[in-house]
Amino acid sequence: MSSLRTLLAAACVVVGLLGTLAACSEAPQPDTGPPPAAIHVRLEGELEISNMALLERGLRAARAGGQELIVVEIDTPGGGIDLAIEIARMLAEANEDGLRTVAWINPAATSAGALVTMSCKRVYISSTGTIGAALPVIFTPGGMSAVPGEEGEKIRSYLRGEFRAHAEANGRSKVLAEAMVDPAIEAREVRVGGERRVITGQEWDDLSERDEQPELLRTLVRRGELLSLISSEAIELGIADGRADDLAEVLEREGVEPGRVESLEMSRSESLLAKLNMLSPALLALGLMLGYIEFKTPGFGIAGILALTCLGVFLLGRYMVGLAEIPHLVMVALGAILICVEIFLLPGTLWIGLLGAVCVMGGLWLSEFGPGFSFTNPYDQSRALDAAFELGLVALGSLVGIWILSHFLPDTPILRALVQAPTDGGGGFGGGLQVAGATQRRAMRVGAEGVALTDLRPVGKVRLDDAPGDEFEASAEGPAIERGARVRVTAARSGRLSVELAAPEADA
Repeated sequence: MSSLRTLLAAACVVVGLLGTLAACSEAPQPDTGPPPAAIHVRLEGELEISNMALLERGLRAARAGGQELIVVEIDTPGGGIDLAIEIARMLAEANEDGLRTVAWINPAATSAGALVTMSCKRVYISSTGTIGAALPVIFTPGGMSAVPGEEGEKIRSYLRGEFRAHAEANGRSKVLAEAMVDPAIEAREVRVGGERRVITGQEWDDLSERDEQPELLRTLVRRGELLSLISSEAIELGIADGRADDLAEVLEREGVEPGRVESLEMSRSESLLAKLNMLSPALLALGLMLGYIEFKTPGFGIAGILALTCLGVFLLGRYMVGLAEIPHLVMVALGAILICVEIFLLPGTLWIGLLGAVCVMGGLWLSEFGPGFSFTNPYDQSRALDAAFELGLVALGSLVGIWILSHFLPDTPILRALVQAPTDGGGGFGGGLQVAGATQRRAMRVGAEGVALTDLRPVGKVRLDDAPGDEFEASAEGPAIERGARVRVTAARSGRLSVELAAPEADA
């Protein structure tokens, strides 16, 4: 019963932590004056999870408050491709829901910021604003460089499609959008039949072959260069709908009174999310190692509580920014429940624990992608492989940490009381099989009997009759075994003894 009470207390701690952080993500809303007609958020600096969380909160506030307009002020040099795609999809979904999305470039929307801009219905740009230069790059010892080889072409092709789709959906030039991503795209402004158009260099060559040579007005970007536009160029070419040097100008152009806008600032919890996202691999690895410690200790204690907390904080961060969804959380929770059933209720079943581990790892893996993910999409397939590789590295790091724990930490004064180390110090962390002495080896024979020194749920310590001065780690086969019960050895494998309840002696 004490283990059950401890487990319930752990669940309360985790739920309380998640609830507190979730509540902190909502900034207090003023309840005086007329309701706002627009929501304003500012995405600044390198795009990261905290920006996505802020925008998600702004979209929720606009939908809940009945606003029809959200102004996304952009000042970013770029950020992760996956994050930019998720933000762009969030804005495209808002457009489909009838929310009017407005991007205000003040002053820079380069790289990933250009994709975010393209996903908005309306675009305004400050006098010193710039947009473009969205070539995907990687960091190398020599600095930034384009993603090389076939992988680079795959990413550029996918990004061209994203830019093209968002530009077409919002009435902007697909050619100019693609030229921001791929230096192989040459863009020319021409006149065909009295109409000004922007075409690619390949389209120009095709028209020339058919003797339909249009009038060349200017070359906007040559092959081998990336398109980047200043304020006047963006407006002239239809990428931006007008110039605005402050928020009041943006609102005036959209027909909203300046006093009826609510500006949302990044909360402390959203800033915390960015830090948690950076630490998420460490949180997962630490959670796995703490889970190992809990498995090696009788009952349920501090290690188990901390393991659940690490896992809960990781999932909370993913859920609050829209990457993890309810099915992913349910999948992880179901896996954790199955593992607990294996450990506490049906020890030795094995397949229940394996199924639980698959559910946990699968839920964690799927929580990396967010809405809109499709296994049929080549780029998303690449993301899935990358996420699986990263999760594998975390698991490998956890195994290394567990190995260190099993070999070194039992010798520390604090952890000696927590782990199942043998009394002679020869077996390592949780190593119940003694290394030395013929007496111990004879005592560990199948059929040997002894007494349980701790509860075996399923792991604990036993003392064998033939070696009364030694303690052995043991795992209960079948139901849990209470402290003080007589036990019989059924096997000596996998670093510990396997025992079962000894049959009661018959009366003479």
